[in-house]
Amino acid sequence: MIVYDEQSNEKWHRLFHDCKDSGPTICNEHWEGIELLNMPTSQLPGLETLNVQLRQVSNWEGFFSEGLIEYHPFYQAMSKRQFPVGNFLRDDLSFTPYPDYFHDVFGHLPMLTCTIFSTYCQEMGKLAIQYEHNPEIARLINRFSWFTTEVGVVRQNGNRAYGGALISSSKELTHMSTTPGVVKAFKFEDVVKSKIDDKTLQEVFYAVESFDHLMDEFLRFKSHITSKLILKNLAASSTDEVL
Repeated sequence: MIVYDEQSNEKWHRLFHDCKDSGPTICNEHWEGIELLNMPTSQLPGLETLNVQLRQVSNWEGFFSEGLIEYHPFYQAMSKRQFPVGNFLRDDLSFTPYPDYFHDVFGHLPMLTCTIFSTYCQEMGKLAIQYEHNPEIARLINRFSWFTTEVGVVRQNGNRAYGGALISSSKELTHMSTTPGVVKAFKFEDVVKSKIDDKTLQEVFYAVESFDHLMDEFLRFKSHITSKLILKNLAASSTDEVL
């Protein structure tokens, strides 16, 4: 449960500035979103206050959720331009394996003011729901989503974070920006082969050249899934011709 008191304000201020002071490691669109949402730097912001701005800018909104949210409700919400927000504030200021209020509010909500990225998130939600009963494809979708919405990187005069988990962790930001060879070029074929590990620092990040590039890769991935299913269905339905 979020408590709006002086201790929470101090923690928010520390978290905000730890990430901001980590150097030029966060993308421009995130900081533009911070300004559009009028997000305070030294006081814990109220979710509904942020929602007023977020709805006006992009027709998205955040809603409180408890603990880790499951596949269906998470992507169902995304498909409706709604984003779950953790209802607690972390104890470890540098890293948290679970999405807390800072992770979601500072890390994710500002990026939803970016038109092309917020459209991508909604389309990802729709795709995930479409294939939720196909475990193989759902696993690939989860990986694509993780390496973009959570730990995504974009090239902007260097590598810049746009994924919420990365943006909201000063330790992860430093790791991404200083560890040689940890950032790879984004190709969906590589991304969907990479396993998710949300309990420790990432072994690999994938960088898109722009958010247009991200959308192009998403559409290629979506087309790949469709083609794969068509071929699989054709193979399953074909029979040897009797001469």
